[in-house]
Amino acid sequence: DVNLTGPWDKLSVVFVIDGSASMGEPLVAQAEDEEAASRIEVARSALQEMLFQLGLRRNVRVGIRAFGHRLGWSVEEPIRPRVRPDFLGTLDPELTPSQDVESILPLSDFELSTAKSVVPLIDDIKPWGQSPLYLAVRQAMNEFSAADANADRHIIVITDGANYQFIPFDQSYAIPTTDNHVREAFAGSRVPVHILG
Repeated sequence: DVNLTGPWDKLSVVFVIDGSASMGEPLVAQAEDEEAASRIEVARSALQEMLFQLGLRRNVRVGIRAFGHRLGWSVEEPIRPRVRPDFLGTLDPELTPSQDVESILPLSDFELSTAKSVVPLIDDIKPWGQSPLYLAVRQAMNEFSAADANADRHIIVITDGANYQFIPFDQSYAIPTTDNHVREAFAGSRVPVHILG
C-alpha cells in the first residue's frame, strides 16, 4: 500500500489514469434511489483527492499520464482513427488509438497551486478509445530522472482492465507494447507499480 501522507523526505509519483471506453460504464449504486457514478468519475475524483493531499507536502514531484481518452477506431469500414467528438486539443496526425497516451503533467516539482491548475485537465479525461496500458506504464517509468534518484518513487495506475491495443491489418508494421516491455523497463528503473481498480 502507498500512504501518500507518509513521512518521506522526498517523494516522486507518476499517476496513470485510464480513459478507455469501458471507463464510461457505471459502478454499482449503493442504494436503490442512488444514481451510480461511472468508473471515470470515481477515478478522476480519487486522482484529484490524492493530488490535493500531495500538494500539501514538501519535496514532492508528480507526473500525470492518461491513456485512451482522445482517439478511437471507427466502427464502420474503412476502419480509421476517430477523435473524441468533444476533444478540443490538437493531435499528431501520425497518432493511432493503440498509441494514445498523453502526458497531462510531466514529472516535476509539485505544490497545491499545481494541483488546482490540473483539475480542468483531469476533468477533460473522458472515456473513448482503447487501452494502451502497458505503453503508458512504460512511458511513466521513463519519466524518472536524476532529480528523483533519492526519492521514494512510485507509479500509481487507476484502471478498470487490461492492456488492449488493436492494430488494423494495414498497420501491421506497428508493434503493440507487451508485458515484457514493461518488465524490461522495470528492470532498469525498479519503480514499483501500484494498480487501483
